[in-house]
Amino acid sequence: MIDRALLEDIWNSNRLLQHYLGSVDNPQLIVYKVVPNRVRFMLEWALEYYEVPLA
Repeated sequence: MIDRALLEDIWNSNRLLQHYLGSVDNPQLIVYKVVPNRVRFMLEWALEYYEVPLA
C-alpha cells in the first residue's frame, strides 16, 4: 500500500495525471515503487555495460 502523502505529492506535481485521471482517488491511478538491486547502463553503440553503484 502506498503512503497517501506520497501519492498526493506525485499527483500534485503532475498536471497530466490531473488532466487525464481527474482525481487522486481514481482507481486507474496506479503507482509502482521499484527498488533496484542492480543498475547498469550502456553508452550508445559501445556494446559494453557499466555498473552503477547503489547507495
